Amino acid sequence: MGSHGITYLDDDTSVASFLGTIAGTKDLAVDTEGASFHRFVDRVYLLQLSTPSQHAVVDPLPIASPAGLGSLIEAPDVQVVFHDADYDLRLLRQDYGWKVRGLFDTRVAAQLLGIKQFGLAALLDQYFGVKLDKKHQRADWSMRPLTPDMLAYAAQDTMHLLGLRDILRDKLDKLGRLSWAQE
Repeated sequence: MGSHGITYLDDDTSVASFLGTIAGTKDLAVDTEGASFHRFVDRVYLLQLSTPSQHAVVDPLPIASPAGLGSLIEAPDVQVVFHDADYDLRLLRQDYGWKVRGLFDTRVAAQLLGIKQFGLAALLDQYFGVKLDKKHQRADWSMRPLTPDMLAYAAQDTMHLLGLRDILRDKLDKLGRLSWAQE
């Protein structure tokens, strides 16, 4: 357990145990960190996960493919929330063969609402007063060990995503545009 109730997982047993505790969730926020600025061939170097009650950062390098996570991500009745999903979806498919079925992209939702500042930092600031420290935005996530600072930064990317999804979904619903986002 790290700061802010974030669990850092870097072995098969702890990952399997965590995935067991969230197996029944219907809402999962996901983010990945690659190293496209630092590596020619990109891959998933970090997986951030949040449910309504739990947050974890998974180091995929020392572990086997987390099959339990794949089952959740591919479950049609689980809403998987990303911000600007394209890159994450590509990496998850490339590295694990996973295809998200119940996708909600908060960036797309914000754009459909006509919000001009649709970056995650701007949205979290606007709706939650959370100031994202972007100093690790282009960090080399392939390096180990990761600093506590980097892990805290990474966890911020999913900690508020489900709340953000709720706000944007309600606004879309009121405007009759929810079906657009679902498409």
